[in-house]
Amino acid sequence: MKKLNVILLVGGKNTRLSNANNKDSNIPKSLVKINSKILLFHSMMNYINHDFYNFILPIGFYKESFISFFKNKKKIYDKKCKIFFNHKEYLKYKNSKHKVIKILLINTGKKYNKAERIVKVLNKLKLNEFALSYGDGVGNVNLTKLYMMHLKSTDIMSVASMRPKSQYGHFVFNGKNNQAVDFIEKPSIAEWANIGYFFFKKEAIKYLKKYQKQDLEIGVMKKIVRKNKLLVYKHTGFWKSVDTLKDSIELSRILKNVKK
Repeated sequence: MKKLNVILLVGGKNTRLSNANNKDSNIPKSLVKINSKILLFHSMMNYINHDFYNFILPIGFYKESFISFFKNKKKIYDKKCKIFFNHKEYLKYKNSKHKVIKILLINTGKKYNKAERIVKVLNKLKLNEFALSYGDGVGNVNLTKLYMMHLKSTDIMSVASMRPKSQYGHFVFNGKNNQAVDFIEKPSIAEWANIGYFFFKKEAIKYLKKYQKQDLEIGVMKKIVRKNKLLVYKHTGFWKSVDTLKDSIELSRILKNVKK
């Protein structure tokens, strides 16, 4: 069991999604159900499958919804879980050798960006290294391989990427005229996109604290990239993020096919 803390970014003002049963649209995206399980649990399973059991949720918006959902939670799928609302109690229990999923909820406020909320968690728990995910992406990223690459590398931050498919059909031209020679439906885009699954070493934390006002991607990550200290893992398997109702419907269909 890996003892690293995984911070899941769920505390922002997420786009509101209607759940599959149209019962309540005024809930955080992370708690929307997809195939009977909330989106957050689908995201967490990629980590759990690779033996990561310690999770931190920096909540802000929808604080009461998260507290209400987790306060009596005893299991995630068929695995035992223990919920904490006090970081000192969490720190005492997190290194337990028992394979129990530990989840700490920390109120980081509503007015802060992603990087600022991460720094609030780091300061409170005095973490020197950690993992991080957006919490709304579901996939089969080989997190063990990525983590081992991260540990062996001289880079101070690592992240997963993939080549996403375009949502449009693309024309192929031969020359400068307007005559198309081919048409490709939703091809993979040439560039590799950031899909999260970050790992941070101690040396990266100073960048987080220095550039937190500029947020995670355009501030912290960009500064580390320009120092040539970012390792990028190229994922070629399954991954899907959920930003809209259309995305949640597509993910539902994908997960049903994956199980088959």
